[in-house]
Amino acid sequence: MGKALVKELVARPGSEGKVAAGAEAVSGNALEAESFTERIPPADTFVHLVGTSHPAPWKEREFRAVDLASLRASAGAAASAGVSHFFYVSVAHLAGDESLYSRADRM
Repeated sequence: MGKALVKELVARPGSEGKVAAGAEAVSGNALEAESFTERIPPADTFVHLVGTSHPAPWKEREFRAVDLASLRASAGAAASAGVSHFFYVSVAHLAGDESLYSRADRM
């Protein structure tokens, strides 16, 4: 889902001109809500696609520092902007265990 959606949104910083019709790019540091909160216009949908690549249980610290921190920042910013729907697309998955990494995904 992420790859297909990213093609319709902004793939990388500096490619804001490639945003699909009807979408608007908002630049900022995903870990610092104050860097983008005021630039989010009221909208129906916010899609959060920030994540640690190649998830694994031993990456729990990175997951908390990147995925969880950016999710909290984005959710707060979206709520402040009056966004109606917030979609969080996680790369974490359960593999038949309850690892710390998987539990962090639900925090």
